[in-house]
Amino acid sequence: MAKARLPEVQCLSGNGGPLATASDRQVDLEPRQADGLGALLTGDSITVVPDRRFVSFMRSYPNLIPLSEAEIRRIVSTVEPYRFDRVYGGWWDRVVARDGKDAIKRSADRYLQWSQGTAGRRV
Repeated sequence: MAKARLPEVQCLSGNGGPLATASDRQVDLEPRQADGLGALLTGDSITVVPDRRFVSFMRSYPNLIPLSEAEIRRIVSTVEPYRFDRVYGGWWDRVVARDGKDAIKRSADRYLQWSQGTAGRRV
């Protein structure tokens, strides 16, 4: 795999730390990375879970401290203006390969429904 510099990297401020970080160091990139549709590199605030159609949210994974509803909504609105299709998680081999922005929205809705006790209810 070839080494390449990351183009147009922007860092977004998260809950006391960055939502996504990258530096100008060289990293391994596949030849048509994210098919030119943009990628979000995440850390702790957003993480890609084993079911790659979703992500989850947490203030601190090592200490299992969740985020509030307001913080989840803020994260979703913070990433909304950015163009990206792929989401790279902060942990090994965790990638939402396509539809990343919608995966974040769907995941936030699911997370909030469960935290509010409304998930799975039939009306």
